[in-house]
Amino acid sequence: MATALDRVLREEPGVARQILAAAATFADRFAPFGPGS
Repeated sequence: MATALDRVLREEPGVARQILAAAATFADRFAPFGPGS
């Protein structure tokens, strides 16, 4: 898993940023009691 993620980060930095942004949005929306609260 880490190897695949490393490859995506290296080859597709724009896609990786979109994934991270989507994950952050998901966390903010569905985990209101998480560390971002």
